[in-house]
Amino acid sequence: MGRQRMKSTRFPGVYRLPDGALVVRAVVLTPDGKQVSRTRTLPAQTSETAAAQMALQFRAEVEAELIAVADKPLLRQADLTVTDFAYSWLKDKVKAIRPSVAVQYEGALSKILPLLGKRQIRDITRRDIAEWVAWAQVQQRTVGKGPNARLEPYSQPTLRAWWRVLRLMMYDAIDDLHLPHNPILRVPPPKVAVGLKRERGTLSLKDVQALLASAKQFVPQRFAEIATMVLTGMRAGEVYALHWTDIDFPKEAIEVQRSHWKGHEGPTKTDDPRIVPLHAELAEILQEHRQYMVREQHPGLKSGLVFPSDFGGYRVPQSIYSAMDVAVEGAGISIHVTPQVLRRTFNTLMMLSGTDRITLRAMMGHSSEEMTRRYAGVNLDVKQQAVTQLFGKKKADDTDA
Repeated sequence: MGRQRMKSTRFPGVYRLPDGALVVRAVVLTPDGKQVSRTRTLPAQTSETAAAQMALQFRAEVEAELIAVADKPLLRQADLTVTDFAYSWLKDKVKAIRPSVAVQYEGALSKILPLLGKRQIRDITRRDIAEWVAWAQVQQRTVGKGPNARLEPYSQPTLRAWWRVLRLMMYDAIDDLHLPHNPILRVPPPKVAVGLKRERGTLSLKDVQALLASAKQFVPQRFAEIATMVLTGMRAGEVYALHWTDIDFPKEAIEVQRSHWKGHEGPTKTDDPRIVPLHAELAEILQEHRQYMVREQHPGLKSGLVFPSDFGGYRVPQSIYSAMDVAVEGAGISIHVTPQVLRRTFNTLMMLSGTDRITLRAMMGHSSEEMTRRYAGVNLDVKQQAVTQLFGKKKADDTDA
């Protein structure tokens, strides 16, 4: 279940989720003075009065558990490896984070533990952390398939994500295990070497038009999804959580208020709903898509989802990849295109068209202007045009000295 905002009830320690379910929370002080908060979700039919009684019982259970733990001898740190601590730490973390974030944490650990996992955690030194940083900076991933497959360095945001997980885990280990030193202190985070950095891929306006025409011709059953990503800049998870009630055709607007990830529907990435404009071309495409669903009596009609799976439930974002590859090949586009590339493209084309940063940030749902700038990638033809405007066009008869 993704993170949901809880509202207080008239009973202390009892909260209600947006879907109507009740949650009880127990906040208890440990014998050493630390504050511990635990929650438990109750069955849907539970009344608030019954929940209040359960909250008292739950608090007593948590207190008893903490007292029992305090009475046990401390775990022998000399026998605790980084791997031992990492998976225990992740097990606790997943209780309070989105499933998608938990997967990101697990992915980061898969890049941290191969080098550090067998070491005893109390013996980890700054040198060990620095060696991992040096190793992480040169790691590469496979991009593309078949004869077009190639190795590329991981992006700087990916390296930052690994570093955040390692840093958070080590600081928690220092606090929980009372380690004698902080091995991560003053170690600089990993950075992609200048010679290995790859430019973020985006499409030109001509490429976008060719992609839409190709998708309509070669993958018509997925055309509306691709068009929505192209013409709104929405995240794939937001597209597949879109309901027909979110689309206001008369006002030419789409309300983006939720996201979907592997069966979990929750708030958007930044927890903030937003309004994006509904382009006239997209409005026509979506209306035709709706008519098709009604005509075919699609199993997803009852769900209210705009882009349900063939069985009526949620589609996963990865399901569009194959159709996207077909459309890209038909359009003659040379770069690998994903929903994220389409989002960056929308961001870049809007910036190049002169859209002000505040408006663009509101449309993209970015948490900061820095994120809006980070998404921008400028194609070679745009760079060439800028250079030509600055220095003038080179004459045909000019020769090198």
